Amino acid sequence: MLQGSFLGGAGGEGTGGVKLPEGVAFRLPKGSSILVNTHFLKTIEGHSVLDFKFAEVSADRKIASLFANGNLRFKIAANATGYATADCVLPRDIDFILFSNHMHDHGASALTHLTRGPGGAVDLVHADPNWTYEMQFNAEFAQWPVNQPLRMAAGDTLHTECNWTNTTAEAIAFPREMCIGFGYFLSDGSSSPVCMDGAWIER
Repeated sequence: MLQGSFLGGAGGEGTGGVKLPEGVAFRLPKGSSILVNTHFLKTIEGHSVLDFKFAEVSADRKIASLFANGNLRFKIAANATGYATADCVLPRDIDFILFSNHMHDHGASALTHLTRGPGGAVDLVHADPNWTYEMQFNAEFAQWPVNQPLRMAAGDTLHTECNWTNTTAEAIAFPREMCIGFGYFLSDGSSSPVCMDGAWIER
């Protein structure tokens, strides 16, 4: 799941998900294959239907790409609380129009903030102080206008932190739980980078 380029996501029963601003679209390069990752809970027989709305490439349309900052190495002890962080020093400028956090059903709270340069000002990007079960399927996004995106500059540090409450008798790790800060940024459609455990990967 970390090797592909993500187009977007939908919420529970397809009712939520990402709604891009007018004049912004995802770009699917010619020759690409489409893979759908669908989750079912306690389903005997399940079906998924995916409708695409295609449009010709236009120089007037802005392109959105997905970025994710995450920690894959955490472990939450049985019947205990857990905490993890993901820190990424950005190697290039990125202009975000949407940003959120992602955990699963044992999440308690999450936040992402940005440190401007080494030791600079700290700006809150998005906070989820009270995580709920539904938020793993229907994320609440911070939003910025297309003409005034949130600029994250090269050298800035993006910091995502997650808190969990594990009420099970077993330790939990990735991918049963997740600690991800993710967002959609304006791009040329050529890359959907990820930063995992501090390592920047262009895809």
